Order: sequence, then C-alpha cells, then structure tokens
Amino acid sequence: MSHSYNVFFVGYTIGIIEKSTTLRLSKLTLNIAFSIIVMTIKVAFLPISTLAGIFALAVQGLMVILSIFGDLLKEKEDRKNFKRFYDYKESQTKFRNLIVSGLRFLRAF
Repeated sequence: MSHSYNVFFVGYTIGIIEKSTTLRLSKLTLNIAFSIIVMTIKVAFLPISTLAGIFALAVQGLMVILSIFGDLLKEKEDRKNFKRFYDYKESQTKFRNLIVSGLRFLRAF
C-alpha cells in the first residue's frame, strides 16, 4: 500500500515541476519540447506490460497532446490581443497627430 502512495506522490511532484516550469518558459517551442521530454521520461518509468500501464500511457499521451494544443491556442490568442492593442494605440497616435496638425492650422489664421 505504501508503494502506491509513493508512486502517486512522485508522479504528483513531477507534474507540479513540469507545470511550473512550462508556465515560466517564454517561447512556445521550448514549452512544447519540455513537455515532450518530460513525457518521454515518464514513459521510460511506466510499466507498460500491464493493461493499466497501457491505459496510463494513453492518458499521458492524450494529456500532452491537449496541453500542446492549448498552448498553441493561447499563443494565437495572445498574438491577436497584442495586434488589437497595437492597432488601437496606433489609431490613437494618428488621431492625436491629426488634432495637433489641425490646431496648428487654426493658429496660423
């Protein structure tokens, strides 16, 4: 019984370390590469000879794929938000320049 608790806490600790590390990585490619490396290390220690091991491997693979897909969606959304913010600031700058040039024109008269 204590062996199963030990395996649970080791897996839990590895999961927390993986998640906290991937949250700190700034580049998407590094994040994906790190997730795949951790998955490979986890697979190396899984007993795949049993049905439970095969199921655990399938769940781990699915979680990595979903994590990568979520990271890609987040990156796409972040880029869209940045573009939206940049366009907004650019339009504000153009509007300000238009007002300033209009005031200069009025002062000339």
